[in-house]
Amino acid sequence: MVVLPEKIEEDGKIQNIVILDCKRGTAKCYEFSCFVNNLRAGQNAVVKIRARLWNPTFVEDYAHGINQVHIVSHASLKLDPILDIEQKKDNDFASAKTKAIPDLPSLPAKGPSWWIILLAILLGIFLLLIVIFILWKIGFFKRRKPVDGYMPADTDDKDIHSYG
Repeated sequence: MVVLPEKIEEDGKIQNIVILDCKRGTAKCYEFSCFVNNLRAGQNAVVKIRARLWNPTFVEDYAHGINQVHIVSHASLKLDPILDIEQKKDNDFASAKTKAIPDLPSLPAKGPSWWIILLAILLGIFLLLIVIFILWKIGFFKRRKPVDGYMPADTDDKDIHSYG
């Protein structure tokens, strides 16, 4: 699934950004649970999630015209009702945004579409035909005809030597 970019102002300029988010339905998401047992009052638990971003897949889908891809991850805390602990609903949720910037300078530039090339060729031929028509109308291709009664000079060598 390829997500279309949004124009968002970031770092003082308008950029094309793709946002991958489960809540928007723009990402393929997985839900998993982590159980923490034997946690006493005053103790902490840290849950670390590691993920790998595959650059070839990324570049394939978002190579041209995309400045950044934002990957939004969500997490929530749910306590087991058996524990009889009051859970506040305003601080049991977190989200994180991963900003991926495609490494585009190493990619070859995308060439023009085939229809642009065809249109350029047809316009070039049309322009050439217009120039040829204008030159024909002003007489550029007409052969000069000699004026009546005009005879070209004889360039025989005997005429030059007879005066000498």
